[in-house]
Amino acid sequence: DIVEDTSGLETITFELKDFLLVFFAPYAAGMFYLILALVIFFVGRHMRGVTPFALFNLCIAYYFVASFDFHSGHHASWLFLLSFILIPAFMSHFALVFPERWGMAKRYRWITVIPYVLSLAIYVPYAYTFYAKPTDGPLWEGVVVVYVVLSYFFWVGMLAWSAKRAPHESGRIGATYLLFGQVIAFLIPLTAAVAIFIFGRNVPLNVIAPITVVLPIASLFGLILGNLRSAQLKLVQSEKMASLGQLVAGVAHEINNPTTFIYSNVAALREYVDYLKGTVNPQAAKFKGEMSSEDVVDDLGKLVDTVSEGATRIRDIVSDLRRFGHSQDDVVAAVDIRAGIQSTLNLLKHELSEGIEVHLNIDDGLSVNANSGQINQVWMNLLSNAVQACEGKGNIWIDGKTVDGNLIIAVRDDGKGIPQDMIDRVFDPFFTTKPEGKGTGLGLAICQQIVHRWGGEITIHSEPGKGTEVKVEFKV
Repeated sequence: DIVEDTSGLETITFELKDFLLVFFAPYAAGMFYLILALVIFFVGRHMRGVTPFALFNLCIAYYFVASFDFHSGHHASWLFLLSFILIPAFMSHFALVFPERWGMAKRYRWITVIPYVLSLAIYVPYAYTFYAKPTDGPLWEGVVVVYVVLSYFFWVGMLAWSAKRAPHESGRIGATYLLFGQVIAFLIPLTAAVAIFIFGRNVPLNVIAPITVVLPIASLFGLILGNLRSAQLKLVQSEKMASLGQLVAGVAHEINNPTTFIYSNVAALREYVDYLKGTVNPQAAKFKGEMSSEDVVDDLGKLVDTVSEGATRIRDIVSDLRRFGHSQDDVVAAVDIRAGIQSTLNLLKHELSEGIEVHLNIDDGLSVNANSGQINQVWMNLLSNAVQACEGKGNIWIDGKTVDGNLIIAVRDDGKGIPQDMIDRVFDPFFTTKPEGKGTGLGLAICQQIVHRWGGEITIHSEPGKGTEVKVEFKV
């Protein structure tokens, strides 16, 4: 018999602290991710990109919860590998659409599908190698790691861009907190990985796992603060519009009486000028020794035209002021979106030059319960702005469809655009980017007031030299 001497072997015991380190720490982190993912989805359910971001957190949650079981028994390995490879896809999707669609993703929405196609393309050989050729596993694991790292840097870069350049303050707030959480949550594990693979230091990654929950916590704070700031801005705007509405209603009433008097007399003045043209004595003495009678009559006609033009402008301003200060009638019915926009385009035919092409793409049957006159006024203002932005040459796209229970109508042009430092002021009453004498600065303010009146939201995005897009969204 062979007797083995085991007196020199070290006895290793698995204590409670080892259980907490190996299993419970990542499991608790995963459950925390799960809870926060659901909370984030609920809090930010109206935020663009909340679905891929919530799914990203769910994948992280599953990775932590199932990690111990996967590494010990390879249970549900196909699902574990799939959840891991989908993490960079959700990261890239979110980066492309938060706080709004960026670049090519805005014009070609199918671009957001590319990360998922790439993830599945990597998953197939990755999973096959795991089962059939495990010795080749490190190669595909390296590919996956590179894919994750590139997606991570793309995400961080887009968040940094959004934190600085997002057109709305609420989006910049959310992006800033997400960027902070992202860097903190992944910088520490990345440092640990470097210590392990480069310096050969043994760092317990299971202990580091709970640190990564900084990301969803910071994200939740960012979403809450962004929503609060957005609500605050809307409240301030609502109060400002209400008080201003009372003021302009009174001003419009006071201006309207003398304007009506001037405008009604212009027609009589024109008749007098026509009469004088045929009866004035050509041999009459020169006016002030300089102008003949014919010159006086001609100049009188020009003066009447100038007065008429000024009176017309005052009448338009008063009309805008009265519309801003008081709503039109409150008759509510189902307003056909396509018919209303088509009627507006018919009214704007005289402004649509041959160089402007209109692309109308509105689903049939779209309607909203509102006042038709007010809703059509929105289309008139938005389309008039788009026509003027094109300056006689360009394209106007009008899209209408139902997305996730919301009716969305987008009016986009490829005109001169609006500078970023002005984009936050475009809904302020009397603010205009048009040359002096070309606008009252009330068009978008009226649109916002009408849209809010019927429970909708209106947003604007613009880039100088690339055009402007205005979106009107109603609950179906």
